[in-house]
Amino acid sequence: MPRRHDIELLRVISAFGIVWFHAGVPGGMVAYAGLVVFLVLSTYLARRTFDAPTWHSLRQRARRLLIPWLVWFMVYGGLNVSRGGAFLDTRNGWVPALMSGTNIHLWYLPFIFLFLSGMDVFNAHVGRRAAAWIFGTLALAVTATAPMWRPTTLISPFPTLQWADALAPVAFGIFLQNASALSRGSAGTFVALTISAAIAIVPFNTVGISFALGFGACALIAWGKTAGWTCPGIQPMADLTFGIYLAHIFVFAQLLKYADLADAAMPFAIFAISAAVVAAGRALAPRLRSYWS
Repeated sequence: MPRRHDIELLRVISAFGIVWFHAGVPGGMVAYAGLVVFLVLSTYLARRTFDAPTWHSLRQRARRLLIPWLVWFMVYGGLNVSRGGAFLDTRNGWVPALMSGTNIHLWYLPFIFLFLSGMDVFNAHVGRRAAAWIFGTLALAVTATAPMWRPTTLISPFPTLQWADALAPVAFGIFLQNASALSRGSAGTFVALTISAAIAIVPFNTVGISFALGFGACALIAWGKTAGWTCPGIQPMADLTFGIYLAHIFVFAQLLKYADLADAAMPFAIFAISAAVVAAGRALAPRLRSYWS
């Protein structure tokens, strides 16, 4: 099926937002909306099936997510050792260490693998209407209560914060995936209440602005408000976004080591170099690209 250019552009923007956030420059919580979009789309675009999961589907997902995780697990572990640190930080135990990875941004891959695999089982037993109500309610509740739970996660060992922050976006993605099973009024009410809750918690210095921007952008996509919009040339860049996500911390480390860039230039340089590295690697070894990018 042809891909929608609006979704592909949003993927590129979300990847850039993640790079911006990790660069540590001003505007971080606005840029954090990129991760929110990344998570919402991860569940919204996941193929829904009412059949029970199979070993074949599980192997396909493992190949897509866990093999790249293992490759970059080794890369960032080697980077840690080259800096004089431990290959893997196990001070909080082996399970949190493995779920966090040798660099904290690798948490996403095992998390989304487990979550989507669990959703396969859930989908086999629950209809679309029930899924829309359950996950719409969950996204709203987690968003509205962020000022209560987020202070605890901020001081908890990794990846507690990342998993907690991800719960509302992945729930919102599943809601959007199934929202057409509800009346237009009910679906719109869920979206309006969730975004309003995100706006309401902005003064509490939480993820409010990130959730509001990310949820709003993905709702427009899901409701087809931008369908039919075209952006020539966006597809090749969109195909690089997963690789950019995986590689950009390594690129950032090298820039900090060898280049003296102004804060405003740093995210643009990281994004451009990461895209070039991923594109070159995929072109030079096309058969291996699914293993790392």
